[in-house]
Amino acid sequence: MKQTLIIRSRLPGLNELIEARSHWGRFANKTGKRWNSYSQMKQSFEVIVLWDARACGFNHISSPYVVSGTWVEASRRRDPSNVVAGGLKIVLDALVAGGLLDGDGWRDTQRLGPWKFRVGNQGAVLCFEEVEDE
Repeated sequence: MKQTLIIRSRLPGLNELIEARSHWGRFANKTGKRWNSYSQMKQSFEVIVLWDARACGFNHISSPYVVSGTWVEASRRRDPSNVVAGGLKIVLDALVAGGLLDGDGWRDTQRLGPWKFRVGNQGAVLCFEEVEDE
């Protein structure tokens, strides 16, 4: 079964995720753990992705699956590899957390790509397709 996921907002790139990972909160919580910006960023984008998935009528996909699609940026400022690496991580993690994918590991992912890139309203149009086990 083939399904399309349309994400209508700018997703973070890999450089932004790495930068956020290096920022730790100054104060610890009651359990003595400090938060970092990466966790906060990831959670907020997971909510956006799951909201868009439900708006598209995206249903559970069994493993293994293939993902391909088009990434849309406002300008050519960010490198395509940076956009895909960060955006795809957020999307797959959100769909797994939301129970729409079984996982995002080696057993679950058959192929990633091909990708297309264009300039326009930021977001992504991703196509997920279930494939039969070989």
